[in-house]
Amino acid sequence: MGVRVAGTRGAGFRIAARAPAPDQLHSARCLARAACRPCLAGGARVAPACHALAAGGRARSSVVCAAKVEAVSPPPNAVKTIEFPREVAGFLIGKKGAHVRAVSKRANVRIDSRDEGKKRIFTVKPNRKTDADAVQQALGILREAAAAYKEVLAGNSRGNENNEILVQGIKFGYNPPQRRRRDNNDRGNNGFSGRGRNGGRGGGRRVSGNVIEKKRSARAQRRELRESRITKSVRQEIFEVPEEGMAVSDLATELALDPTEIVKVLFLNGKMATVNQIIDAESVTLVAEEYGVEVLQKESEDTVVKVTFEGDEDVTEGEQEARPPVVAIMGHVDHGKTSLLDRLRKSQVAEGEAGGITQSIGAYSINVNSSWITLLDTPGHEAFTAMRARGASVTDIAVLVVAADDGVKPQTKEALQQAQAAGVPIIVAVTKMDVSGAQVERVKQELSQINLLPEEWGGETVVVPLSSKTGEGVDQLLDSIVLLSEVYEYKGVSDVPARGTILEANMDKSCGPIASCIVQAGSLKIGDVVAAGTGYGKVKSMTDASGESRDEVKPSFAVQMIGLNNVPSAGDAFQVVEDEQTAREMAEKALDKERKARLSEQSSGSFMSFGSFDGFEGTENDLKVQNIILRAGASGSLEAVKGSLRELPQEKVLLRYLLSATGDITPSDVDLASTSDAQIVGFDVTPSEEVLAHAKQLGVKIYSSDIIYNLIEDVQSTMVSLLEDVEVMDQVGEAEVLAVFGSNKSKVAGCKVTDGVVQNTSRVQVMRKKRQVYEGDVTSLRIVKEDVSEVVEGSECGIGCAAYEDWKAGDKIVAFSVSRKKATLD
Repeated sequence: MGVRVAGTRGAGFRIAARAPAPDQLHSARCLARAACRPCLAGGARVAPACHALAAGGRARSSVVCAAKVEAVSPPPNAVKTIEFPREVAGFLIGKKGAHVRAVSKRANVRIDSRDEGKKRIFTVKPNRKTDADAVQQALGILREAAAAYKEVLAGNSRGNENNEILVQGIKFGYNPPQRRRRDNNDRGNNGFSGRGRNGGRGGGRRVSGNVIEKKRSARAQRRELRESRITKSVRQEIFEVPEEGMAVSDLATELALDPTEIVKVLFLNGKMATVNQIIDAESVTLVAEEYGVEVLQKESEDTVVKVTFEGDEDVTEGEQEARPPVVAIMGHVDHGKTSLLDRLRKSQVAEGEAGGITQSIGAYSINVNSSWITLLDTPGHEAFTAMRARGASVTDIAVLVVAADDGVKPQTKEALQQAQAAGVPIIVAVTKMDVSGAQVERVKQELSQINLLPEEWGGETVVVPLSSKTGEGVDQLLDSIVLLSEVYEYKGVSDVPARGTILEANMDKSCGPIASCIVQAGSLKIGDVVAAGTGYGKVKSMTDASGESRDEVKPSFAVQMIGLNNVPSAGDAFQVVEDEQTAREMAEKALDKERKARLSEQSSGSFMSFGSFDGFEGTENDLKVQNIILRAGASGSLEAVKGSLRELPQEKVLLRYLLSATGDITPSDVDLASTSDAQIVGFDVTPSEEVLAHAKQLGVKIYSSDIIYNLIEDVQSTMVSLLEDVEVMDQVGEAEVLAVFGSNKSKVAGCKVTDGVVQNTSRVQVMRKKRQVYEGDVTSLRIVKEDVSEVVEGSECGIGCAAYEDWKAGDKIVAFSVSRKKATLD
């Protein structure tokens, strides 16, 4: 209770006899002074009793004013509190308290806050003790801002474009909330209520509500994504696996499984892989069969498909004009293909070829009676199957070369199959007619057995006997080619962007990547932007087989092109595009595919089997891995070498390619070989003196050759050297135990040799009732008391083995001679 003084003007007013309580003095004094103001305004003098009352004492003199002292309530308290949820409180506080400071400055108040359970309490205090209006203004701003933010969270409204809410001139910034699915136990060790990671209450450093909301939303989105991948994916009943293999994650998508299930299946089948690893086609098939899914293998690169661009819209609509025929010279190795081509070109190419065999595709154009013919010389060695396939895929006419003194051979049949698969007409050239032993009729008989019936025998196959050395029959062959080209009327379009095929590519020290290509549609010009496999760039120069520069190349002509940034693979298609950006994107896709193939190839040699673990027994314990760094002069040659090495038996020694690329052997290759215990294999490349010295210093072996079968033999010898010698046991004799002599610690079998001989170096097997009870080496062989080296059939002897004492009368002893020989890869 307080005190209020009431009175009227004039003298004679008296103060109530009851004095105020001490705790009422302050209010009484203030109100007394306020009540006296009217008197002062009217000229009256304040009685001393008023001052005495204000001072808390009793009246000591006569009272001038007749005043009454009444008890009243005190003025309201100006300090107020308000509570908000934590999420809203974090918004009101702002980054580093920026929002509450702005409110405090605007309303001239002081705002403090504290945590209480799930809420945060704000205390608003005025800077002037009785300034209640300032407190109400601050509370109004906080309530209005909180209400606006709740509308934003509910999705009913949003702030301005800067994600700000404007309240009475104060900007409240916020991060746009992300909708998510809330969990009951969604609060962790961040100061929020609920259970933490170990089942306890949350605690620790306080984190902003917006940050927590973002983390929760991200977790929910990741969880939903994982669930959707499993529930939405449908298992494919059949799918195609590329030759380079597939990533485990991609295979899991095809089979609608979690990637860890794929890893588990591989592990149970003796192979170890990771979720991010690329596995080979064989492993993909293994996993797919486990789940009853059929897998189709893509056609191998040996499968010949005639490459044309007739389906392209601009080629179809372009103006057709006559073009030269493309003729592929095919056949078995050393049957005279290159010599025939030399005769046609009047050059001496065969003399300069390593080993006398062609190991790349050569393309040449010749003029026959004002008619141009493009000739392709393909390799005949069995290692160059893919090259022959490429030659057949871009050709119009195939000339099958068969030696008159050798007849039809395996590569002859293979070349025939490739030409037939490409659907091109075939002319048979029977070469080496000048050699003794030439038998044309025998060759025709063998041709008829492979469905090539000569015209002389009523068939449709043109057979031309000839000699490349004397020139006999060469003109008849050219006439046959020209006649066929006139019959088939080969035409092409030259007024469209060029398209064609890369026949061969290599890295030149001075010029960079060089690609030998044949144009099949359109015209290739200097300055054109070309995309070819993993390479792209502007054409800087073009040179034909005669060494002349060309500014423009029409269809069916072959040139060497310079200007690409990378060496493409032989067999890649090339085309002219609008700009370098498009070409770059095409090359990047090809690089990605090549990278996957390389990873698959490396990973296929890095699989671990159960036999490599202790406690498992089996022949796989002997599996060894030989790391290889392969370099070749051209992309086609690289492909051929890898294909030949792939044919080597690898059940005991596995080849793993750390690097396979075109170009010269570099010091970095030597360093890689040294650190990974690898060997360098170079085909048609010559290591420099610097590289050889560096390799000798690091102890790295370099196998380099320009003849492919020599190189394959070197690699095979290296693989065999990794294997340990194997023991070979040959039975030499048999003996029968008649009696057992000696003490418990040293027993000897008294035997009679029944067949062959028993030697003191023999390994014996002790058979008891057709069951082997012991195998070991003979340590003692005596006749009576004399040591002997061998005992022949019909003689009696004593046989002792250091590790065996359990001799029984009637046991059969089989003796073997043991020798060691070099292991083989088979």
